[in-house]
Amino acid sequence: MLSGTTARTSARLLALSSIAATLVLAPAPPASAAITTTQPDQVGMVDGRVRAIEVVGNRIWVGGTFSHVRDGNGTNVGDVSGLAVFDADTGAPVTSIQPPSVIKSSGPGTVFDLSLGPDGLLYLAGSFDRVGGAARKNVAAIDPADGSVEGFAPNTASAKSVLASSGAIYVGTSKLLSFQRSGSPTPGFDPPQVETDPSLRGHVTQPQVRDLVPVGSMLLAACQCDSTVDGTGSRPAKAVIKVDAASGSVQDWSPGGLGANGAAFGISLLVENDPGTGRPTVYLGAGGSDFVGAYDVATGNQVFKTDTSGSAQAVAWMDGVLFVGGHFQWVARTSSQHCDDNAHPNTACHHAPRLVSIDPDTGLLLPESDPWNPGICCRYNGVWALTPDASRQRLHVGGEFTKVGGRWSGSDITWQLTGARTQAYYARFSGTPTTLRMLTISLAGDGSGRVSSMPSGADCSTSCTVGFVDGTPVTLTAAADPGSTFVGWSGACGGSVGCSVTMDRERSVTATFAADTTTATCGRIAFTSSRAGNLDISTMSRQGTQRVRITSHAAADRDPAWSPDCSRIAFSSLRASDAEIFVMDADGSDLVRLTHAPGADTLPAWSPDGDRIAFTSTRTGDAEVFVMDADGGGVTNLTTDPARDRAPAWSPDGRRIAFDSDRGGATNVWTMSPSGAGVRNLTGDTGRSTSPAYSPGGESIAFSSDRGGSRRIWLMDADGLHPRRITKGAGSHTQPAWAPNGKRIAFASTRTGRTQLWLVKRIGSTPRLLSTSRWVEFAPDWA
Repeated sequence: MLSGTTARTSARLLALSSIAATLVLAPAPPASAAITTTQPDQVGMVDGRVRAIEVVGNRIWVGGTFSHVRDGNGTNVGDVSGLAVFDADTGAPVTSIQPPSVIKSSGPGTVFDLSLGPDGLLYLAGSFDRVGGAARKNVAAIDPADGSVEGFAPNTASAKSVLASSGAIYVGTSKLLSFQRSGSPTPGFDPPQVETDPSLRGHVTQPQVRDLVPVGSMLLAACQCDSTVDGTGSRPAKAVIKVDAASGSVQDWSPGGLGANGAAFGISLLVENDPGTGRPTVYLGAGGSDFVGAYDVATGNQVFKTDTSGSAQAVAWMDGVLFVGGHFQWVARTSSQHCDDNAHPNTACHHAPRLVSIDPDTGLLLPESDPWNPGICCRYNGVWALTPDASRQRLHVGGEFTKVGGRWSGSDITWQLTGARTQAYYARFSGTPTTLRMLTISLAGDGSGRVSSMPSGADCSTSCTVGFVDGTPVTLTAAADPGSTFVGWSGACGGSVGCSVTMDRERSVTATFAADTTTATCGRIAFTSSRAGNLDISTMSRQGTQRVRITSHAAADRDPAWSPDCSRIAFSSLRASDAEIFVMDADGSDLVRLTHAPGADTLPAWSPDGDRIAFTSTRTGDAEVFVMDADGGGVTNLTTDPARDRAPAWSPDGRRIAFDSDRGGATNVWTMSPSGAGVRNLTGDTGRSTSPAYSPGGESIAFSSDRGGSRRIWLMDADGLHPRRITKGAGSHTQPAWAPNGKRIAFASTRTGRTQLWLVKRIGSTPRLLSTSRWVEFAPDWA
């Protein structure tokens, strides 16, 4: 049995191999080819330094200092200035959009940072005074759909960073500034200033706020700084400062292990949960005293510090792997090792030029035995930008380099990069094909569970296909979910114990899980279907199989909602004179009508304790949220606003009810207490946001929004912060419903031309179709 640390490391090795296999900007190769990072693909390029990359839907926006865009053959295909845009799937320059020129005086300007705002606009920070012909002093916003320049124009000094949040747009100069979308300074925000001490370094460093990350009600700022000044006076500040996002006051927080007299300064950072402890952790790329480090968000205590021979200029996180880019040549093998500088390296460190992968729990290189090395050279400043594209499982790399791919050879401090091709500034990787054998794992039965593999690769709660290198011995393990029992294997394996196969050819196995009789309905999805010619309630397994129609009335039945114990289903039906709420057993028996008022009663939602049901009703003349006891008694009107209030959803702890409302003119997601008090707008008038659904842990809310132009499924923190889109593709995406384990979301979409049910991972992935018929299906709810 693996120890916890070994298991985590093994999982990261798999994630790394998976990511390395897809560091591309082109369609994935055939399944028989595994990609190794030894040779560059054809890709659009620019002729100068890339400083920022932002994924916007199916496009990649790139900012920096450059004037031409080329195709993969090096042919110039367009003149640009500081901004370029590429197709996220093919890597080709997008010629249908002419990015606005970024100009400084009469020459080219520089874009240092890009931030996609929750309003769908792309915000720019840099050194410029005109964007697309419009006067814009170092900060601007454009519409990424067509490149048009927006009115946001808050004139600042040269800006190295920008962060567009739902509450404000933050800009890093020698101060941390906060602006409203109008461009005016945020009222009540006192901009803190950072300062440097030139005596601590061998070169002059101007004070700068280099990167910004939100953490709850705070901001973390990577800074070129040794002290800071705000309304409370001056205090030491090394590499990272923590700032109140509303007031600008600097908090008493500093990363451990960085002495006040040291040369370190922060360049880039991100915040993720440490895989070992689960605690929120700051991952910092630093210059001066060059290193990548990790620090506890709450205390600032050092988790690890890994030395590099040059500055760590970019950090990125994908699938549990920390990627670090910069102009280093060497990276420490141990936490105590020092690598000196690029010109005089400690060759006991590992040679990993400009881009490396690191275990975020320990700070050690991945894989430990043969660390990943994509082969980037040959300019001093190396990698400046790393941006993950989780939905495509790709990592976009930008900076100042002329070759990618190949392998380093040589000894001491002289190297030759063999097998590389000329490439400039914006990279993707592919390489020598390696034969992969595909293992198809199917999950069958009316129960549920997961199938995992050793070596890592498979972690399947639905049917999946995983590639392994030819000849690899693979052991599969089946684990039943609560309420289910693993029955056995079929296909390439048999029996009910273990499953071991050698991947010398394509293989298929099936794991069968049976539902325990006492909890047979838990884990199933209830939904509305037109399969029988009118709208009825049906249920199915999470794989989209074992469908059971449980209502068959001539009137429309819709909007099912499972009780917390999976034994009952509430729903809305027209079998009375108008829409009323009914409840029935999970098999359709023991039907009881709960509401009897005039008007339409719809969209029921059970409280976590099963004692109450919230619902939408028009009995007062407009749509309002009501709550009643689970037997239909004790009806209470929770909202009394003249606007339409609908689609209630309880938080798992029962303390809040989310709903959507068009009060104020725009439809947003709001929350309130179960008494109707404490009403709060979470989505801030950004597009039309509807159908909220709390995650099982209560930390996130899924919702449907057209803030990016088309209706997609989005996630946000339960307090409304950090909205991020998780679905893409054609059609309108609505009605999200969480899996009980919080890892997947079912939703309704018109992407096939009719409304059907789809399934997507919480972190975003290619959606999988659950509906198998030509009928309309919608309103999923997961027991």
